[in-house]
Amino acid sequence: MANTYHIPKAGPLGLASLVIIVLVLLAMTGWMFDGRAENPAGVIFGMTITFGVAVLFAWFLIQQNRSSLTVDGETLTLSVPWYGRTVALSEVLIDQVRVLESHEDDWSLRWRTNGIGLPQYQVGWFRTKGGHRVLAARTQGPMILIPTTKGYSLVVSLSQALEFVEGLRNQSS
Repeated sequence: MANTYHIPKAGPLGLASLVIIVLVLLAMTGWMFDGRAENPAGVIFGMTITFGVAVLFAWFLIQQNRSSLTVDGETLTLSVPWYGRTVALSEVLIDQVRVLESHEDDWSLRWRTNGIGLPQYQVGWFRTKGGHRVLAARTQGPMILIPTTKGYSLVVSLSQALEFVEGLRNQSS
């Protein structure tokens, strides 16, 4: 039986940041199309790239409402835009899975190596203050640390943090 835990949507600041980015990129696309360009091919190329990036950020905005963490009998699946991943439960260090306390600076996200790092919405690969490599899906709410044997850990915000940890430990025993 699969248990699905929902990742809370981005906070107001994160949502506002995503919306502003999309609107600015769309405005830039429109601004490029003023009809006075000396090089129409360059304008079309620039508009296409800018519009494509706007669509990508709009996709992040829409999909962040559907983000989740699912545990079934053999796998743990992180479903987030672009950076989703499935990890075998045999590769999860279940006895070390825990809710991170707010004072644990060692696990706070410091450097984004590949992902989105907006206020109240951080998804992708990061380095922590303690130098750990993590795949993060951080929004609002308590954060869960899920260490793996694969050279990285998952750091995920879940509204049902304690239920997740208890459910994972009960499923593995």
